[in-house]
Amino acid sequence: MSIDVSSALATALAGDEVPLLRWPAEEPQRQRLAAAGAPRLLLLTADHPPPDDWDELEDWIREPVDLDELEVRRQTVRSRAELARRRPWFDDAGLLRAGDGWVDLSPGQVPIARLLVDRLDCVVHHEELVAACAAAGVSTHATALKAAVGRLERRLAPLRLRLRSIRGRGYLLEVAANT
Repeated sequence: MSIDVSSALATALAGDEVPLLRWPAEEPQRQRLAAAGAPRLLLLTADHPPPDDWDELEDWIREPVDLDELEVRRQTVRSRAELARRRPWFDDAGLLRAGDGWVDLSPGQVPIARLLVDRLDCVVHHEELVAACAAAGVSTHATALKAAVGRLERRLAPLRLRLRSIRGRGYLLEVAANT
């Protein structure tokens, strides 16, 4: 079902955490939201091209608006924003943070965790982990490395981070899906 933007659409969007912005008319607000890392959905007229620059927290839809498509795009941007909020990072004190949680890691876990966080959702090969541990002055013995990874996996679980073993290759860190 297609509709023109109207009070019905405004009512449907009231209170939503993914604002609908007319583009390019509301470009200043779009830039403020982007700088704040906030999700946003752009409303384009039928004959206006989408912006050239965008990020994972933005999507767009054309007039006339199909309410079903609007809801799917809003949910997609909302999901991306939640994943971005839960993306892990190290703060200035060396704590690993994700979402509203944090963990303090042992010196033997830090070089492994930093490499995995830097390469989130990518396989980190055993050789890379050994090199990171060696550079940090941490034991590179296979047993020590395996034990450190095992302890790290348990430390990451409360942050909803999943460490997967990729047989014969290395490890992959990912943000666990919302359930």
